[in-house]
Amino acid sequence: MIKNLSKLWLVIIPVAICLINVSSVHAATNDVSVRFRPHCEKATGCSEFIQKDANTLSTYGLKVGDKLDIDIILNNPSAQPIQSIQSWISYDPMLLKGVDVSVGDEFPLVAPGEKTFDEIQGLVKIGASNVSGGVNSSQLNFARVTFEVLAEDSESKVSFYEFSLLGQEGKTKALVVEAGRTVNVLKVRPRDLQLCFGDCKINPGPTVTPPPANNTDDGFTRLQPSGIRVSTNESDVYVIWNSLSDARVQGYNLYYGTVSGRYVHRRTVHKMPGGGIQGVTVGDLPIGQDYYFAVTAFDSRERETEFSYEVMVEVGDPSSSTAPFGTSGNTGGSNTGGSDITGSVIDGGKIAGGTGFPAHILLIAAIISAGFSIVLIRSSK
Repeated sequence: MIKNLSKLWLVIIPVAICLINVSSVHAATNDVSVRFRPHCEKATGCSEFIQKDANTLSTYGLKVGDKLDIDIILNNPSAQPIQSIQSWISYDPMLLKGVDVSVGDEFPLVAPGEKTFDEIQGLVKIGASNVSGGVNSSQLNFARVTFEVLAEDSESKVSFYEFSLLGQEGKTKALVVEAGRTVNVLKVRPRDLQLCFGDCKINPGPTVTPPPANNTDDGFTRLQPSGIRVSTNESDVYVIWNSLSDARVQGYNLYYGTVSGRYVHRRTVHKMPGGGIQGVTVGDLPIGQDYYFAVTAFDSRERETEFSYEVMVEVGDPSSSTAPFGTSGNTGGSNTGGSDITGSVIDGGKIAGGTGFPAHILLIAAIISAGFSIVLIRSSK
């Protein structure tokens, strides 16, 4: 009977999503993020967990018997109509006992078996949908999870499980409907939550960041580079993106690593005159290894914009690119989508004479037929 219900669910959900009013279909934008927050009943002024580093949050001092009460929050800055959210969480069942899991009223259609604890695997399985046009709030309190602390281990973390930016695989995603298909709009890997026991720095509550002394928020940090694409040949990877037209942009930071959303390398590319498409070659990477890339822009005050969406490629295999571009050196066509880059400066996939030094300019090629130039910068890994 349960198996039959599961099969019925698989039929109902796609049909229900297809019944959404066409007027509610939204152009998907990869700008949604998900995070852990201490449970809060207030609409504003809620406290946050301590930020330990770029990839990790931390609880305040826990002890055995405490309740760890967590909200799962989605930031949705462009108010996209979120149709479905799946947010599985991994934890150590030797340290934490699942007490309760609930899903917000905005997502009433809970998937079978996805509002529960799996204490054998150490997972909280959460997944639910809204098939009445989606939820377009700028911030969503999707779910609440409560644990009881059973034992102490300062190395333990609570993490979003099987997070991926590469479509609908994985168990942590936020989906919208675009042109009759569902699209994952999460943009960056969420931070883990490290469990801190005993004498920890206490979370001071909401942090109020004062505006810059000489100006209020001018919107620079909300800009986002677009059009990032990636290709590869042998041990080299080529990444290109559309230059931002904002005059405050001084250059770009390319972030990359072998885990989605966790970038352990950064290369700075200074803005070149002329705009158009800019890029960088990252050389001497291990063939067969997957690498993930994202780009930000920075200004003279060293402020950074939002990350671009993430792209991935297996080094040495151009067919594996999640956002490909051609390197054939054609003289016709355009630079949109997966098309070849006309007059490609890559010349068969290898830039000759690379020194391996970061930010060393090797080549600027004017592509007259496409009306732009590509700047490729050689960088070692």
